[in-house]
Amino acid sequence: MREVLEIQNLSKKYGKITAVSNLNLVIKEGDVCGILGPNGSGKTTSLAMILGIVKPDYGNYKWFGEFSSSDIRKKIGALIETPNFYPYMSLKRNLEIVASIKGVDYSDIDRVLSLVNLSERKKSDFSTLSLGMKQRVALASLLLGDPEILVLDEPTNGLDPEGIAEVRSIIKQESQKGKTIILASHILDEVEKVCSHVAVMKKGVLIANGRVNELLSSDDQIIISTERISDLYDLLSRSGMTSKIDQQDYELILNLEKGYTTTMLNEFAFKNGHVLSKIQVNKKSLESQFLELVK
Repeated sequence: MREVLEIQNLSKKYGKITAVSNLNLVIKEGDVCGILGPNGSGKTTSLAMILGIVKPDYGNYKWFGEFSSSDIRKKIGALIETPNFYPYMSLKRNLEIVASIKGVDYSDIDRVLSLVNLSERKKSDFSTLSLGMKQRVALASLLLGDPEILVLDEPTNGLDPEGIAEVRSIIKQESQKGKTIILASHILDEVEKVCSHVAVMKKGVLIANGRVNELLSSDDQIIISTERISDLYDLLSRSGMTSKIDQQDYELILNLEKGYTTTMLNEFAFKNGHVLSKIQVNKKSLESQFLELVK
């Protein structure tokens, strides 16, 4: 997969406060990357810099291997702050204004309204919509022109559970089309359910980065049992496969070293004369991983 975005040592200060410090990150085509962190961690500032809204003090970024330009910005649909729509105008008229600014044909409006399930409300005034519907109009506006990249800052902020589900569904639909999506959020569940990759920030510093499933599997607790449990304990202790192993009655509780899987563990045990009668994997939640990282 080609690199869509490369960030190198991006930094930004506001007076004595360091909002972002030496951020390095690579996002590839088709990634759904969640930038995760508590409020004040530098997520929004980072997005604002890569979109050209805020000028960095140091470092640079490249889209598709090139520095930002008007042609590249046309490939990006962004939703950083709550967009301003005219409350007394219909959805269609509001989107016509956005389309004019973007240089997109009005014929695309029906497509994006259909994508966000608002076709039946296109003649309704914006002021008559619920908060969730208004957020879907915002998504429709950034989808105009069918951009290759979507950049969203806290897209479900302030929404009720139904609104959150609607917005997540739209993001998933777009990701299934192969689009690259960059999503800043402080909601752990949102990142875990929507994103393929996660970058965790704390006080402007990137402290963890990788695929969501790899980050979550790094400290999976595995429980196994077999008939000769003490013999297997000695064998695994010397194998180099485990980072931690304990014996409790007739079970072994262990963590695998990076690069090893439960399939490899099972095969290793079988080759050495042990048939595992139990293999149980207790996955750490993203929440527990996140809380450990930001302590």
